[in-house]
Amino acid sequence: MNLKHLNKILLVAAALMASAGFVHAAVDEAAVAAFMKMDTDKDGYVSVGEAIASEMSSESFSAADKNLDGKLDPDEYAAISIPAKAN
Repeated sequence: MNLKHLNKILLVAAALMASAGFVHAAVDEAAVAAFMKMDTDKDGYVSVGEAIASEMSSESFSAADKNLDGKLDPDEYAAISIPAKAN
């Protein structure tokens, strides 16, 4: 694993922890692991093909792809991986 990929992984972890409000580290680790597993070409993004191969529906992918670039970045993935906290 090169430094660029390690930095992306750490950014994903930080984003997940921030969005979850540090609720539970195991959730963060699971989401990071899921993102890394889906990102089969290790480019730091999950393409629609990678998502569908991982059994994500095209509808779910489209809803998560907020910037409509045809791939999920770590922030977009984190947003669908961590349920919203109850107020």
